[in-house]
Amino acid sequence: MNLSLFCSRRRGIDNEVDLPALTCRELMRTSGHRAPSFAGTGPGGDYRGRTQFLPSERVFHVNAKRLAVAVAAAALLVTTTGGCSKSGPADPPSSPAAADTPATAPAAPPTTTASQTEPATAGESIPGLPTSVADFPRLDGSTAAIPLAQALYVKFAGVSQEEAVGLIDFNTTGPAWVNIAADRADLALVYEAAQDTKQEVAEIGRDLTTTPIGRDALVFVVNEANPINSLKAQQIKDIYAGRITNWSQVGGENEEIVAYQRNEDSGSQTLMRALVMQDTPMAQAPSELVPGSMGDLIDVVANYDNSKQSLGYSVFFYASEMYSQPGVKIIAVDGVDPSVGSIAAGDYAFISPFYAVHRADSPTDSPARALAQWLASPAGQDLVVATGYAPVAP
Repeated sequence: MNLSLFCSRRRGIDNEVDLPALTCRELMRTSGHRAPSFAGTGPGGDYRGRTQFLPSERVFHVNAKRLAVAVAAAALLVTTTGGCSKSGPADPPSSPAAADTPATAPAAPPTTTASQTEPATAGESIPGLPTSVADFPRLDGSTAAIPLAQALYVKFAGVSQEEAVGLIDFNTTGPAWVNIAADRADLALVYEAAQDTKQEVAEIGRDLTTTPIGRDALVFVVNEANPINSLKAQQIKDIYAGRITNWSQVGGENEEIVAYQRNEDSGSQTLMRALVMQDTPMAQAPSELVPGSMGDLIDVVANYDNSKQSLGYSVFFYASEMYSQPGVKIIAVDGVDPSVGSIAAGDYAFISPFYAVHRADSPTDSPARALAQWLASPAGQDLVVATGYAPVAP
């Protein structure tokens, strides 16, 4: 099967068409329509990736057929050489986040020694890959990585999508990094860690192996009633530094900008500081402008009393795929709309890799190490892309 064809053609996912006719983005496009008690309902929605921290057990759904197609794509491509990913993973960042970090260069993953990276290998020739739920490593990770974890369970453990739901219990970015170092989890699918989290990992004293497995981006959201469709990177920095305070200063209406932030140990806050603010301090936000989760932030931009004035940020996959809400729009940065294509091509401003992380002393045939290697392989990258993320390399 030629995955270049698989990635290049666009047809409706719900049509009965051959697998190669589907674009990679369409394979795992999810729905986050909100119903009472934070339960989403989407077309064929059988995906419910849970995180411990979310209030009222907010639940996300993905089209069941799309997930099945994504898993089938990876299975069919195990023995092929074609694919959306034509090369192994990029080298992980080599230095911690610093004040002069370039906008497209995220901070280094937190390790107690120099970062280590698993080499790309040939798919399921990797020893130690799990074949059942009992074989699976203890997983943890970032909220936006939940769909990838579910796809791994379906593919390797042979469980149904409904069964995979109950097997995923992610603690969000910061705790997941710490849990790997503290031996409370074996494999984390995680976004960039905050400086405080890096320090906590270093104090535990366990070396970690960090493998880039995909790319996502920091995106900015406004209420759909806001006429602004694009901001410059410098304008965003000036808003969050407190230098721009009114939408009229960036071509909008004469309304105060209500700039929401995230909590300091969240992945999106870490990316905001590293990719956007860099050496510029962020203005102190009052507690009411720091929602407890990414979903809460999107909710207030959509529905709160001052929502027309609101500005917030999240990662692209979450905001566009896992929890897309009526009343919210993702805006362009420097005239470039965030999309899987613009992230994969490197055209969008604020791009960051995400990682598979395990302890460096994991046995060579351990399921944690094997899955990290597999995700970096061409077959693994095909699953990453089929699930809706951008690959490590175009």
